[in-house]
Amino acid sequence: MRIPSPLWIRSTRRLTVWGSSIFVAHAAIAAAQQIDCPAAIPAASIKVIGVPAEWQPDVTKPLYLHAAAPIDGPPGKFGELAEFTTHRGKMEWSYTYPLEGNFPDGKWMQCAYGAMNEVTLSKKIDDSVTKCKLTYRKGKNPAQHEIQILCQ
Repeated sequence: MRIPSPLWIRSTRRLTVWGSSIFVAHAAIAAAQQIDCPAAIPAASIKVIGVPAEWQPDVTKPLYLHAAAPIDGPPGKFGELAEFTTHRGKMEWSYTYPLEGNFPDGKWMQCAYGAMNEVTLSKKIDDSVTKCKLTYRKGKNPAQHEIQILCQ
């Protein structure tokens, strides 16, 4: 019977540690959840009501996605989160929000449309999410942003 050399034992340990690292990385990727805000709110969806009788509203352009952020609770609660980190690059920038702790009304993602975030769309996200990273790039239209949202 051949006894393994110490070199072989060390190589096997390295392989095992490396293999388990791949498993952990793969599990983290699998646990990531991508959230996609709609790119725009179509003009046909926008209704202007309650204007003075002598004024005629006309909505001819969509409202484009401008911003996004996780919020504490549903949109009417106004639960904006103050804690996040920022990373700026030449062509893109990102915001990372920690989402650990108590969220009694749930965790939500809010997408904002228009140059001043005039309209928002919000949806509840999984309570198990502990962090979301939002990566921004300039869009094709003024005040439009392309936003990639990855939550874990």
